[in-house]
Amino acid sequence: MVIQSLVSVIIILSTALRIDAACSFETDCRVDGCTVQVYPNPWIPRSQTSFTFVNSAASVSSNEIWSATIKSLNYQTYGVQLADYTTDHWGFVVRGAAEIPAFSCQSGGSTATTAATTTTATTTITATTTQQTDLTGNILLPTVGLTSSFIRMTEFMNQLTTTLDSTTRVVHSSGGAAGGVISEGQAYGMLIAAAVAETNSGQNRETAISFGIELFRGWQKMCQLTDSGSCQFSGYICENNPCLPNWKFSDDLSAVWGTGAASDADGDAILAMIILVESTHGEGRSWWNELASWAYNSCKAFMQFNTKLDSSGTQRIIRLGSCWGGWDCTNPSYYSPAHYRVFRDYMLKYANQLGSVNEGTEHEPKWNNLINTVYTVLESNQCESTGLTTNWFVPSESNPSTGGSTSCSGSGTPAAEYGSEAARGVWRIVLDYLWFSDEATQGVGTREYTRRVANHVTSKLKSATSSCMSTDCDSSLNLDVPPECFVETIHSLWLDNAFMYGPTSTSLIVPLQGGEADNQQQALDTAATKVNSGSVNDYYDGSWTVLTTITLNGDFSRLKVILQSLY
Repeated sequence: MVIQSLVSVIIILSTALRIDAACSFETDCRVDGCTVQVYPNPWIPRSQTSFTFVNSAASVSSNEIWSATIKSLNYQTYGVQLADYTTDHWGFVVRGAAEIPAFSCQSGGSTATTAATTTTATTTITATTTQQTDLTGNILLPTVGLTSSFIRMTEFMNQLTTTLDSTTRVVHSSGGAAGGVISEGQAYGMLIAAAVAETNSGQNRETAISFGIELFRGWQKMCQLTDSGSCQFSGYICENNPCLPNWKFSDDLSAVWGTGAASDADGDAILAMIILVESTHGEGRSWWNELASWAYNSCKAFMQFNTKLDSSGTQRIIRLGSCWGGWDCTNPSYYSPAHYRVFRDYMLKYANQLGSVNEGTEHEPKWNNLINTVYTVLESNQCESTGLTTNWFVPSESNPSTGGSTSCSGSGTPAAEYGSEAARGVWRIVLDYLWFSDEATQGVGTREYTRRVANHVTSKLKSATSSCMSTDCDSSLNLDVPPECFVETIHSLWLDNAFMYGPTSTSLIVPLQGGEADNQQQALDTAATKVNSGSVNDYYDGSWTVLTTITLNGDFSRLKVILQSLY
């Protein structure tokens, strides 16, 4: 397939770029020498790889078959040429203009031709001020300012964490079922640090990496304190320790306060490990091999202890943790399909190095089955008109896409409520949209799931004013509870709690088509203003203020490049 020689470059509010061509890439390239991801359009699984931006002075010629534009640290734009097609997995190297040959973008292989001349390519530049789209071209970003992810991470570490020694850091929780050090909070901290490390440079990046490794050491110590009460028999494969820690410990990690692993926390922690592994790959860090191995074995343990097949052995569901849950009781907010895709691909990439030859391919269908079941159950549990799901749910084994009940509960939260458990499930499905939207089409699918939520939230926030952003003063801001849906109540004052409005509002970065689309940017800006005014003083609200900030400002979206490079 030969590509047209003139490429339309779309610049939106000078913040990011997208190229529409038969081959395209998505990145926010901030420094010379950074690596960006190339993939074919339409998207084909496992067909992309990376190239490196080497020379900011590189230019493209007017007769090139394919060209690209990326953004440097000083927010100038530079044109660069893709060249040196070397494998059937789209391998390209960017060089100085005089060295760049043209090529044909064909999956079956292509041959480099003569070197290009150093004239400038013709591009069409279009500006818009109605909606701000990030580097992927597939999400909305707020037009109002947001505190940087690095600053939010620093607030989190200063307010919610302490170091036990020179190498170990823990996150302290409070409120609800929390108190002490819980795996959920430790995992949130690890994921925040990993995301900030990958999306920053220089000293900020080093600070985030240090935080991430200190929190990983805390996670390791939690695992070392975990014993047979965690229901991980024969699963001590992380340096002779269980890979999945008990869910609750004393603040100094001297005592276990709650036994059994929690699958939501385990998933976030493993994802954080993988991001740090890939972000620092090839840098010669002393801990890299240990972290890479721990992440790999944790993926295996997660599949073994945190998932369960139905009675027919055909459908795999996520458990609440290593000791409980499954088809008898589940929590839709634990469902993290994007995480499971990353675990699948990480095992495929590193099986030969860190496991056994066939381990990755043996686990691949298990991960895919789990992902399919996630969306099948969500198809039943989600309210079609509002997008809301329940805190707790008992799916039907025989017909999980339509059957089920709210006859189980935990953590002191009502089963049929869209509450402190349920809200964070929105964010987890948003991540699948950010990183794997073309693959995430099972069941209700990430696009339909997130747009249902976004449409309903937009219908409420479009009329909100700065003088009243609470259901306490404006009852019209209450989320709806249709009688035909499993959700029967909404957490009181949902707009007064960051753990509610934060993850719920992340749905607003997924562009609507029809419905409330014309009001979506306004609703997103309203939500972003609310998030930006939040503080990081309290564990659960503070955690979701940080995680929501990293989502709304586009930094979680930027992880797509490194996560898709796994395959």
